[in-house]
Amino acid sequence: MFAKLSEKLPGLLRAPMPWEEMPLPRKGLLCSGPVPGEESCVELWNFYQVPEHIRRHSELVAAYALHLGNTLHGQGVRIDLPGLYASALLHDIAKMHCVQHGGSHAQVGAAWVVQKTGQHLLAQGVLFHVYWPWPLCFESWPLPLLIEYADKRVMHDRFVSLNERFEDLMLRYGHNEEARERTRKIECQARELEQLLAKKYKVDVNANFTYSWRLV
Repeated sequence: MFAKLSEKLPGLLRAPMPWEEMPLPRKGLLCSGPVPGEESCVELWNFYQVPEHIRRHSELVAAYALHLGNTLHGQGVRIDLPGLYASALLHDIAKMHCVQHGGSHAQVGAAWVVQKTGQHLLAQGVLFHVYWPWPLCFESWPLPLLIEYADKRVMHDRFVSLNERFEDLMLRYGHNEEARERTRKIECQARELEQLLAKKYKVDVNANFTYSWRLV
């Protein structure tokens, strides 16, 4: 399914699916089987020839997503933390492939993750890390929403504000009014996620977090 849809919607920053044709995903809180660890994620990076700068970006996104996930988990939100970390590590696995060959890196990456891991929850985080087209509810869909927000706070390999992140995205991708409007829509949702985390869960989204581990 993912591969067929990816052929219909080329473009790096396009909405990942024709939303009006897609039902709301099933609430998935836990992976259905073994979750790939760091070594397995690195093996997938190697298999798909993910360049170093995308690995570094993904590593920091995963660290921040896990920090947020631990915070929400401590407040009683049920989250598959190993799945969150793995999905975040893999969220941009198809980015360079799509830069070179076209297509949506969210869709192609999700298809690869399903093919290689069999874990649809991990693929959900990859598929929707750009934009989530349904109501924002961390209790029901924590994994894709946390990865989406974490991705918007990391520019290349630096932790930045939403302002700085979207200024950069607009410069790189806002080549026409359609692209600029799409970017503004994504920014609006990122700010909604930030407000939800800050107000409902009292998360200090700008607090320093421990980032001491490294991938093999």
